[in-house]
Amino acid sequence: MSETTVPARSFVICIHACNEANVVAMELARAAAAGFAAMPCCVRDGLYGNGFHCRHVVDDTRYAVMVGAMANEYRAHVVRNIDRRITNRHLVMLGGFKPFD
Repeated sequence: MSETTVPARSFVICIHACNEANVVAMELARAAAAGFAAMPCCVRDGLYGNGFHCRHVVDDTRYAVMVGAMANEYRAHVVRNIDRRITNRHLVMLGGFKPFD
């Protein structure tokens, strides 16, 4: 894990992080009870969902399923998408905060 700490009442933003970088960002947010916005790029099999694997499906489906597994692991409140013309890794997870506090 990183030696970085996140102060309380912070918001962690993780854009196009790959594999373990996603884990580090999400664990930092979790440890600080911070809000987060994460748009994963690469999501390696086995990182989420107690070693969950998604194989033998088209890339778009695999990406969506793996982001879903990551969103579940970190209890995201919502998953949204941005325009695919910007990036094909277009899913954004938001969570870790209490809306309308």
